[in-house]
Amino acid sequence: MTATEIATAQRLLLAIVQLDDAASLLKAITSRGLRATRIDSVGSFLLEGNATILSIVASDRVPEVLAAIRETCQPRTRYLLPVDELSFLGGRSRDIESVQVGGATVFELPVLRFEGLADPDTPDRPTPPDTGAVDAPHMLVAAIVHSASAGPCLQALLEAGYRVTRINTVGGFLRRGYPALLTGVTPAQVDHTIGLLRQACRQRSADSTPGIVFVLPGDPFLQV
Repeated sequence: MTATEIATAQRLLLAIVQLDDAASLLKAITSRGLRATRIDSVGSFLLEGNATILSIVASDRVPEVLAAIRETCQPRTRYLLPVDELSFLGGRSRDIESVQVGGATVFELPVLRFEGLADPDTPDRPTPPDTGAVDAPHMLVAAIVHSASAGPCLQALLEAGYRVTRINTVGGFLRRGYPALLTGVTPAQVDHTIGLLRQACRQRSADSTPGIVFVLPGDPFLQV
């Protein structure tokens, strides 16, 4: 398949939902035979905890995930009690305010590449890319790996000179910890990065899924 065909066939849905709805949404998604990953996060408006749910699906199954979100993620009313600075000096507090929160904020992103990390034929030392072809990163490699593989994967990427961010996540199927590793790469570095991940994941026994990796477009890339 070409990159365009893969991007059409696979989509990453990223839904930011309330904590009260996260468990129900994971159950609704997995009951449809789909996979999801949960990241606990914090909203910047009320500074309340929320959850970010990631799910990779074929393009024709996107409506199923959206239906699950609509079924489980309901808007709610929150009440705020703003206090004027003068109230601490004997002034009067303002009236209680109500705000609508909830539902879900959903992002849909194309997936350029998506594959499992279980590959017994991975070479011991993946061939690094030609350094002359390396420029600013404009692809994002995201790997969700078994917790026992996260350390070796992180170390392998760092030793190869990649910058990596680790996010502790929870799988929606067995509710087990599956850390996510994010690194920005160039197109020439994608195969090398995935090879390093596969090599590190081979340290896991064959009775468990070592992890999955997907590649997302990273343009525009900004260093601030």
